[in-house]
Amino acid sequence: DYTQSGIRRFGDLFKVVNSIATLANKVFIHKINSNGELGIDVEEEILRTAKSPKSEQFDIKQKIIFPYYYENGLHKYSEVDMRNRFPKALNYLQTQREVLEGRDSDSNASWFHYGRSQALSHLNCEKLLLSSIITKAVIIYKLSAEEIPYSGIFITAKQNVSLDSAILILQTKRFYSYLISKGIKVSGDSIRISTKDLEEYRY
Repeated sequence: DYTQSGIRRFGDLFKVVNSIATLANKVFIHKINSNGELGIDVEEEILRTAKSPKSEQFDIKQKIIFPYYYENGLHKYSEVDMRNRFPKALNYLQTQREVLEGRDSDSNASWFHYGRSQALSHLNCEKLLLSSIITKAVIIYKLSAEEIPYSGIFITAKQNVSLDSAILILQTKRFYSYLISKGIKVSGDSIRISTKDLEEYRY
């Protein structure tokens, strides 16, 4: 049994989290066209690069409106901050207000914040991204501190551990065999995995 053999638990060395949930990706995430344009008029400073396993696989360039900042932890921009610093972004979000207010958001989120905030506090560092649907191989993408994963599962290292060691662990045949034993069959050769499956892996 793959869960019992092995001394180290993956989750003791690495944090495994589901990507952010805006609950309105069409409002926040925008594709950069071939001319390098975004199609909406917002301040550059409120944008971050958006990433998903699919965007990485097909080299799709996207930006995400990011109404937060990091300064000794995560902080939300208030509506007053938005009006003063990012009036164009606020104007654009106002045009989408009905959609945004229709979400089942966290109780402490303003109408222009993401629907869920649980992943945000762990994002401001280098991370690995992988799909929650695995087909024949575990494909891993390395993201910078500034890049925001909006789909899939991301992994960050706990103290004094290298993310490169996570890559080595996740690309072993043994790990793939473990996933086959744990994952839920979706279709054909594809299985769905959870953050818990990754955390509980022992090697």
